[in-house]
Amino acid sequence: MTNDPKTPDSHESVDFRNALAATYNEFSLEKIGSVPDFISWLGAWLPKKIELAQQTGNDFIVLKHPLSAMALGEINKLCKPRVVMVTRPFRDIESTRLRRKWLWNYGSKGAHIIYSRALSQAIDYGIPFVSVGFNSFKESKETRANLMDFCGITVDDTHLLNAENFIRI
Repeated sequence: MTNDPKTPDSHESVDFRNALAATYNEFSLEKIGSVPDFISWLGAWLPKKIELAQQTGNDFIVLKHPLSAMALGEINKLCKPRVVMVTRPFRDIESTRLRRKWLWNYGSKGAHIIYSRALSQAIDYGIPFVSVGFNSFKESKETRANLMDFCGITVDDTHLLNAENFIRI
């Protein structure tokens, strides 16, 4: 949950966030914990989440948290991710930070670090990635359809309609 009425739920896994935050400081964006411990935790956690997804009729999971950019290399050791970098102009990120009264790392300065790290790791590890502007994602069904194709995601009409309605909220 967030303290912003415009986006009250970040839809990020608390367990995943906590494991990332034990390894990478959310405020300095520097490594603080044991990368082997993170890999061990992720190696045990991912199969459980994949099994849960399969039990609910899904053949994919989504890991969503900005700190995951710091750990793409580790994530890549355990699975073959496809990375979608949804980007926003730095001025918009900073405006959101100010509105939410968040620390510097959640604004444009942190975004510079996160985007740079995500791109560097995707290139260094040969991780397939695509970058899409936030407004294009929000406003274009074609953009969202292309992202689903890139990720290999197929959903039935009901799930697609629910997702489309959520985006419009």
